[in-house]
Amino acid sequence: MGKRHAWLPKSKEIIVRKEFILDALEKLDQDPHRTRILNLESAFRNWMDSAQFELPTDALSIEDLGSGTLNPFALLAHAKIEGLTSVSELEAQLKLAKQLSSIETSVGKMLEEVTIPEYGWQRFPSKSQSVDSWVDAMHKGRKVLYIATIKSGPRTLNDSISTELGQSIARHAASLGKRYNCKLVSVTYATLYGTFKQSNKKDWRVLLSAYNELKSLEDSQDIEILLTPEKRKGLVFKHGDTRVLVRLRHGIEWWTFLGSSWLTFLEVGAALIRAAVQASPQTGGLYKEPSHAELAELLRVPTNYNIAILQRNQIEWMLLFVSLFVDKLES
Repeated sequence: MGKRHAWLPKSKEIIVRKEFILDALEKLDQDPHRTRILNLESAFRNWMDSAQFELPTDALSIEDLGSGTLNPFALLAHAKIEGLTSVSELEAQLKLAKQLSSIETSVGKMLEEVTIPEYGWQRFPSKSQSVDSWVDAMHKGRKVLYIATIKSGPRTLNDSISTELGQSIARHAASLGKRYNCKLVSVTYATLYGTFKQSNKKDWRVLLSAYNELKSLEDSQDIEILLTPEKRKGLVFKHGDTRVLVRLRHGIEWWTFLGSSWLTFLEVGAALIRAAVQASPQTGGLYKEPSHAELAELLRVPTNYNIAILQRNQIEWMLLFVSLFVDKLES
């Protein structure tokens, strides 16, 4: 990001204890959580079974050499770290890396298509390259229009996209409120996982870009900045008679906002795990690296712990899932 901006807010570390998560998972056995999980599970399984994932067929092909997608310096550094002696040893590792990269875009689309309507929102009907193309989802309340732009993770933005997104919010958010007869517009920049501490802070640059754009428009348009993004993850302004609230919501905060419950991200995780991981009473397989003993302990399911919605091996996957939404998961 370059030099740290004086207004950038401090990143508070999100630390969660495993015991707290295990207690929370017990609530998922009860309705309405259980019914919602089963509905999501069915939709996720249908989506994934429909072969909508575009996966690489191999790990390293001749086409990769001229694609600009492989960093030669990173490859050689990786060879040093892993002690590789031949290119063929990259096969399995590169295939996994390429698959995860390919899957990430598809999974983001799946999550939007499945979860947005399940939690009472709708996908926004915008066309590519239109002034509204930055909006992914919306929900019209009685007096408030809720809109969101959704990114996969905390480090997906670059400078140009964050600048353009901020300018779009400043110029067009209020007009969306008028279109839907709402004088209050709530705009969320959301990431599907991760935390603000983990982000590259390009997300906060969205707020700064919006603020700078509003300042440039103040003299020519009826705009009033009510709350700046100085040391904050939000911005509030008034454009004409429409008030606009902009907020960054990462991972758990986004799912809590979408589903009106902090258990929402656990519902989504449980549903996806049920759809993706075959149930088994066995857990705690052997990890090859001795240094992974701490990870094995973190993911270990207590002997006397059982819930109905997930089997023991799936609970292990859930703990791994949760660890990617916080800065630290403690045993």
